[in-house]
Amino acid sequence: WLGEDRDAELATDDMQLFDLCTEVGSDFFLLLHSEPQLQPSGNEYAKKVLTAAQRVANDPSRLESLIGKLSDGNLVVRQYAANQLRRLGDPGAVALIEVFKQPERANEFAAVRAALRNFGELALGPLLAAVNANDMQVRFESLLALARIKQPDALHATARALFASDTPASIREAVEKAVIQTYG
Repeated sequence: WLGEDRDAELATDDMQLFDLCTEVGSDFFLLLHSEPQLQPSGNEYAKKVLTAAQRVANDPSRLESLIGKLSDGNLVVRQYAANQLRRLGDPGAVALIEVFKQPERANEFAAVRAALRNFGELALGPLLAAVNANDMQVRFESLLALARIKQPDALHATARALFASDTPASIREAVEKAVIQTYG
C-alpha cells in the first residue's frame, strides 16, 4: 500500500499533512506506525505526518490567528478557532493565558476567558498556575476564567483568592460574581 509508486501521491507539505492528520485522525497514523506488514514505509510516513501535524498545530502564527478568530463576528469561525485551540490542550491554554499579559488586547479578554472555560478540565493546570502569577492582570483574568469551570480544584483556587489578604477588593468582587454565576 505504501510502496514507492505511491510516494509521489502522498502529501508532503506540512499543511497538507496536518490536514490529512486532522481528517483521518492521529489514531490511524499510530496504527500505521505499528502495523508490521506496513513496515518500514508505514512507520516512516506515520512519523512524517504526526511530526508535521504537531509542527503546524503549535506554530505561533497559527495560534495567534486562532486566538484572533475568537472575537470574530461569525459564530462558526469562533467555534472552529476555540475547538482547534482546545485540541492542543496545555499549549492552547497557555497561548490563551499569554493574551492576558498584553493590556492592549483587553478587548479580547472576554473571548479568551470563554475559550478557556470551554476547555474545561484541559485548562485547569495552566489556569491554576496562572492564578499565582506576579502579574495582577494575568491573575485576575485567570481567576475569572477558573471561576467559570465547574471543577473542585477550580473552586478551591478561586476560594483561596477570595479569602487571600493580598487580593484587591475589586478582584474579589468580580471573582465572587463569577463563582455565583457558575454555581448559583
